[in-house]
Amino acid sequence: MRKGKNFVFKYNLVNKSVAKDKIILKSKDITFIKKKIKLIYSFSIYNGQSTKFKNNFKKQFNLSLPNISEYSKLDKITVLWIRDNSYFVCSDFNLKKKFEKSVKSFYSLASITDQSGGWASFFIEGSLKKMLLEKMINIDYNKLSEKSVISTSFYGIRCLFVNNLNINKLEVLCPISFSESIEKKLLNVINFTKAVQSNY
Repeated sequence: MRKGKNFVFKYNLVNKSVAKDKIILKSKDITFIKKKIKLIYSFSIYNGQSTKFKNNFKKQFNLSLPNISEYSKLDKITVLWIRDNSYFVCSDFNLKKKFEKSVKSFYSLASITDQSGGWASFFIEGSLKKMLLEKMINIDYNKLSEKSVISTSFYGIRCLFVNNLNINKLEVLCPISFSESIEKKLLNVINFTKAVQSNY
């Protein structure tokens, strides 16, 4: 396999069947949806190229890179902080051609991986979001930043929890090979939380 500064590694799609959103659960206080596969590219900045990368990123996407453990968003582009000098850039598949043109300008600045299809996306929306997030990953919700990305183990599987304090919506990203297992575990937590809440 060829590697180098003009090479974009193509992730091997595990499952191409998620072509549309799937509503798993819908009630007055919570909606649980498995989202259709999205466009995801990972960028790992080469040593010494951080400033050039940031400037080019702003030029190409009209977005600044997010701070540690945060995300930034504009229209249909979302940028997730993954670790130092590494980011996920997510969008809709209908922007793929335009997106790939922008990606070419980063070949000399970062290692780039097309991970589209490698991650499953779940949305949890409703008034129980805060309680659910605290139960799922044992955090102090009030200490989170406004737009946070929490990379952590959920039942032994590395997941990304993408949260906005201002809206009752949470996104959970997990490796697609574990998506069925994560879906069941998320649903179990949701049903348990709903049962507890109904007793108050």
